[in-house]
Amino acid sequence: MLTLIVIWWLSQSLVTRPILQLTQASKRIASGQWNQLLPGDRADELGDLAASFNTMAQQLQKIFATLEQRVQERTVTLQESEEKFRQLAENINHVFSIEDTERRILYTSPSYEEIWGCSGETLYQNANAWLDAVHPDDCDRILTELPMIQQHYEGEMEYRITRPDGESRWIRDRSFPIRNAQGDVYRIAGLAEDITERKLAEAEICRSKDLFEAIFQESMDAILLCDLDSTIVLDCNQRTVELFEVQDQGIGISLEDQEYLFEPFRRGKNVGKLPGTGLGLAIAKRVIDLHNGKVSVERQLGQGTTFKVR
Repeated sequence: MLTLIVIWWLSQSLVTRPILQLTQASKRIASGQWNQLLPGDRADELGDLAASFNTMAQQLQKIFATLEQRVQERTVTLQESEEKFRQLAENINHVFSIEDTERRILYTSPSYEEIWGCSGETLYQNANAWLDAVHPDDCDRILTELPMIQQHYEGEMEYRITRPDGESRWIRDRSFPIRNAQGDVYRIAGLAEDITERKLAEAEICRSKDLFEAIFQESMDAILLCDLDSTIVLDCNQRTVELFEVQDQGIGISLEDQEYLFEPFRRGKNVGKLPGTGLGLAIAKRVIDLHNGKVSVERQLGQGTTFKVR
């Protein structure tokens, strides 16, 4: 009996207990406790196993320490990037938004409330809430264009909106696809710009142009617009067409050349080395035709030419 007790005690001390320690240390490492080491004072197979376990535990501790440091560094970098993004998105005077491919709004900048006059929270509840403000005259066109843009995740629209206070604003709305590492579209970025001032400026330019045209055409004086460098006539008003007459005392135009007088780049056979391009009369004829005028030619070879515009 005593022998059996001694054998049992020796097996517990020399085999079972070291294996139990190894099992418990392995469980603690699995739970994230990396600083687990086993006694290494044995010179048998269990001692070799304990030494190998300690080496593995130390290597794992170094590996996970390095991983933890990298995670912390990347977390800081991500936080800095998010802060830069937030500062940019919240300080530009455009509405910046991000949505997923299911058309759920993930982010919209505070400028939405400033331009649309509505809380950005309405977009998180309903991604199409912005459509409620579109001007009735533009609504049908936008509803036609929008599905095509959504299908390709990219496009541009211009439309008017009516704010809750009744003010109308012009919007330039653009969409861009954002792709993941595999090249698949997984986000759509939107940029809506208030272009009201530009539209007002364009309208003012059109009004000024129309006013100039009215004064230009209805003036009782003959007005010509010429290129200062080439003296080519660029335009003239109706009164010029009615009154214009030019006479010179040059070399004149031959009867043979008169047939082709107003063809571009065509010059008289008697011009010799006199400079010219053959475009002046062609352009003048074109301008006169555009104003429903007529041009006649009186010529005498060697004594000059007279052009009359009516």
